[in-house]
Amino acid sequence: MAIEVASQKEGKPLWQTLLFYFSFILLVLSLALFLALNVYFVPKLEKETKGITAQIASQGQSVDSGKKISEMEAEVKAAETKLKDFETLYKGNLRASKFFQEFEGAVHPKAYFTSLSLTLKSDEPKAVLSGQTESYQSLIQQIEILQSKDFIKNFDISNIGSAGDKEVSFVLTLNLQPSIFK
Repeated sequence: MAIEVASQKEGKPLWQTLLFYFSFILLVLSLALFLALNVYFVPKLEKETKGITAQIASQGQSVDSGKKISEMEAEVKAAETKLKDFETLYKGNLRASKFFQEFEGAVHPKAYFTSLSLTLKSDEPKAVLSGQTESYQSLIQQIEILQSKDFIKNFDISNIGSAGDKEVSFVLTLNLQPSIFK
C-alpha cells in the first residue's frame, strides 16, 4: 500500500467571509440608494422648486402697500446713491466737513432741516437751510443756540410760518466765519 500525501486546502477564516458578504451587501444598498435619489427624489424636488418659483413670479412679487420688490430696490439704490454723494462731499471736502461738525452742535434737539445750500467759494461763506421745529418755543431756543456759536457771523430767519400739526417752518440764512473753512 502506498500512502499518498495530498495537501489539504486551508479554509478561509470566518471573519474574512463575513466581511466579504457585509461589504457586498453594503455596496448593493449604496447603489440602490443612489439610484432611488437620482430617479425619484431629485426630479421631484426640482419640480416642486420650479412650481414655487413660478408661483412667486406670477404673484408679481408684491409686498407692503402694493409696491413690487423691483420698485423698492430702485428706491433703495436711489437712496444709496444720495448717501454716497453726501459721503463724498463730507469726506472729500475737509472744509465742508468742519462746517458740518460745528453745525451739528448748533441744532436744537426738536428742530430738523429739510434742505441745505452751502456756498463756500465767495469771500463770505453762507448756508441757507429750510427747517421745522415742534413749536415757537423751540424756534426761540434754536435762535439762542445760534447766537452763542462763534463760527456764525450773523444769521437771518425768514418765512416763519405754520407747517401743520403745531409745527413751525422757517428758512435760516447763516453768514459764516471764513476761518471755519481753513
